[in-house]
Amino acid sequence: MRAAAGLTVALPENLAGRPEAGGMLVTVPLALMLLRRVARVLPEETVLLHGAAGGVGTVTGQLARHWGLRPLLGTASTAAKAEFARGYGYDQVFSYTGFAEGVLAATAGRGVDVVLDPVGGQVRPRSFELPVPFGRLVTYSNISRETEVVPDATWMRARCAGYLGFSGGQLPLHAPALVRPSLLEAAELVSSGAIKVRVTEVFPLEQAAQAHRVFERRAAVGKFILAV
Repeated sequence: MRAAAGLTVALPENLAGRPEAGGMLVTVPLALMLLRRVARVLPEETVLLHGAAGGVGTVTGQLARHWGLRPLLGTASTAAKAEFARGYGYDQVFSYTGFAEGVLAATAGRGVDVVLDPVGGQVRPRSFELPVPFGRLVTYSNISRETEVVPDATWMRARCAGYLGFSGGQLPLHAPALVRPSLLEAAELVSSGAIKVRVTEVFPLEQAAQAHRVFERRAAVGKFILAV
């Protein structure tokens, strides 16, 4: 099997052989498109990202800082993950059980302009109360594997808010030309050192099942790489 030419970019020489090269063209383009193309975040807007300690979460926090956006708010499942995420551009990181109350307290009751949610499950309906008028709630995965709750049209009209979907796996199939600029930008950002892809563990390919078990326990932070 060969990669499509439009989805192939040259690997910067200083990244050759480094594990970051295995993850940068997944997490970094996804974070770029989430902030710029999907949610269209403005400098003055407040963003809440669920799963702040993950691969996409740590890159998104860095991008916000790099672009001069407001520090992000985030959620994490443990205190250790919250501390990890704060090192990547997050102002405050809340637990999944009390994040809505924490966000409202942190914003003086205002809420947020953007919610970025890869978790799904019950995290999503508890996020519905947070977008301000003209806010956006973006779903880009369903890590919980629970039945997804979707806001109805009445909620969107009443809140004057939008509900957006994004898939980093499906977009290259439908519109590869929209993906390529983000691949090129990702390579430049990581090669220059502006953005760091935090690879926390490299698994040999024969240990892929073990890597999946860690994800299923939701014990992962940063980015895992399978070495072929």
